[in-house]
Amino acid sequence: MGNRNLSANLKELKTARYSKLIHASKEAVICIDENGKYILANSSAAKIVKAKSPKAITKLPPWSLAPKIQTSTNMDNQQMIEYYSIKLSESPNGVVDFDFQMKTLPGEIIWVHMWATPLMLNGKYATQLIFRQIAEPTGKSMKLSSTTVNLNISDSSETSVNSSRNDVSEFYGEDTEKHNENQYQNSTVTTESEITQHESNEPKSEEKKINVIVNTQRQNDSQIFVSSRPSKNQTQTFTSDSTDLNSIIEKIDSQIRDLTSEKTKLIQYQKLMEKYTKLNDEIQEKNSNLSKLQTELDENRRTIQSLNSKVETMETKLKKSKQKKQVLETKLEDSQKEANKQKNEVKRLTNRLKIVEEAKQNLEKLI
Repeated sequence: MGNRNLSANLKELKTARYSKLIHASKEAVICIDENGKYILANSSAAKIVKAKSPKAITKLPPWSLAPKIQTSTNMDNQQMIEYYSIKLSESPNGVVDFDFQMKTLPGEIIWVHMWATPLMLNGKYATQLIFRQIAEPTGKSMKLSSTTVNLNISDSSETSVNSSRNDVSEFYGEDTEKHNENQYQNSTVTTESEITQHESNEPKSEEKKINVIVNTQRQNDSQIFVSSRPSKNQTQTFTSDSTDLNSIIEKIDSQIRDLTSEKTKLIQYQKLMEKYTKLNDEIQEKNSNLSKLQTELDENRRTIQSLNSKVETMETKLKKSKQKKQVLETKLEDSQKEANKQKNEVKRLTNRLKIVEEAKQNLEKLI
């Protein structure tokens, strides 16, 4: 199979096929977008969080199942996106696992061990969360195989088996379908340490491992890779086509990991730029408010100066009025004195006139 056909088949792989594989898994799987919205879940996840159905999970508010994330320090939900971005960029395989405190729909707080893997769904950045309920946090890493999720397809659901087989054969070609025809069994997502235990409890002749390699690519195309692998106790003779295919997938996987790291750094840079822009806007707004306050202060100062000037003018007028009052009071006193003087003079003249009248009368009597 040539590189051109491989590229074409990769682009033709739809999100619906990935969804079928997730729903076929007995292990809990939830996919979230970069805002914490639940966009995909399976029945196992619904059972753990005690939801009526997987669809009920997708209707929950963002981050409602995650009260806080447990690392060396507790982080609230607002720090969760930064946590994923940093940890995924640090992980060489694009997978980070950690103990996590989850909230069920009834409100119960439980512990789970979670694997977070970046991927693209419908051309948008998302995170695949695979989780197992645990009694208490251990702080120990439980490794998946590189960036793979091991899915065993169960015979109890013939439709799921045929659908998954058709997806694989259409993706890789008819030769792969013939080679894998008798190897599909039981749906469960397991770690490598638990695959061995599962194999000891299940008939080895009925087992089939399908690795779904899910990685985030910086480009708009959604890249979901599916490869076939035998169990530990089985052997397989690879054809030249399958060898070339594995080599190509390894190269693409390496390139995508690099792109994932670059995209994570770009996301972090974009967030820093958003914070910088927000802070710059706040500073400009505060400077604008400060300028307005300064203008108001200047106006108030001018008003106060004007009022002080008016007060000084009024005080000057009041002083002049007081001086005029004093002058008028002095004149009034002088007028009163003059009036008293005139009154006394009138009284004196009246007395003299009276004396003259009496003298006149006496004179007339004598005559």
